[in-house]
Parts: sequence; structure tokens; C-alpha cells
Amino acid sequence: MKIDSGEIIYDKKILHRDMTILPNMGIILENAGLYPEFTGFKNLKLLAQINSKIGSAQINEAIIRVGLDPQDKRIVRKYSLGMKQRIVLAQAIMEKPDVLLLDEPTNALDDSGVELIRTIILEEKKRGALILIASHNKEDIHLLADKVYYMDNGNIIDRVV
Repeated sequence: MKIDSGEIIYDKKILHRDMTILPNMGIILENAGLYPEFTGFKNLKLLAQINSKIGSAQINEAIIRVGLDPQDKRIVRKYSLGMKQRIVLAQAIMEKPDVLLLDEPTNALDDSGVELIRTIILEEKKRGALILIASHNKEDIHLLADKVYYMDNGNIIDRVV
């Protein structure tokens, strides 16, 4: 997606001029492209092979960190919505990215899952990651955000610091 105005500078390079994508980013999207016929671990293993930055130990660590079992043999098709949300977060954090782009990260989670994900987001922030969260959950925004931008039809309508 191209930006309408301004610029995004990452490591002294301008996005869409010096680079086409941010090089070290983890993402949660609403409709994550998981392979429903594979286990959560196998899904993450396939994704990890793209950059070859991490191995099975780091994948297992990310899965455990989000409250799932890396040895679970169920295929993703059999996962609950909350489990799918957790495995997608594991995918986003497993390579310890500099930037996290999270769309509704606590969606479909029970109370304990929400608390766990919030804790992980705060840990990633403490690690030094830049985290961008899109959420309708005001409590998430209040607890997690340093800066809040309100949008209406793709336009910033208010800014709270």
C-alpha cells in the first residue's frame, strides 16, 4: 500500500524509495493466511524458512509464549478462533522483529488470552520493538499505547498524546 502523504523512514531509508517493504516486521492481519491442513508448528516452520533467521527451538519458544503447545498434532482447521489468533501472534513475534503491525490482536480471545497477549505486547515494547496496533478495544489502547490516533474513513480525525 502506498502512502498518501509524508514518508516512512526506517534505518535512514525511505519506504517506497530506498526499499519496497520494511525489512524486519511481524504482522497480524484479520484474515491470516494459515494453511488449515498443517499444524501450527508446521505453519510457522514454513514461514520461518522464508528468511532462515530462526529454527525449531525459536518457533517452539514463540508457540509456548502465546500459550499453545508446539507438540499439538491438531491441524489449524481444528483450532478454535482464539487458538488461531494465538498462532498468528506467535508468527508475528517469532523472529523478534523491529516493527510489529497488529490488527485487533486480542480479537477472539478469552480473558486469560487477552491478558497474555497484552503482556507479550508490553514485553515486545520493552525489547525495543515499534508496535502499531489497530483496535476497537478501548481498554487495549489505554493499556498499551503511548500515542493514539483516531481514524474515520481512512483519515486521522483526532490525536491524543
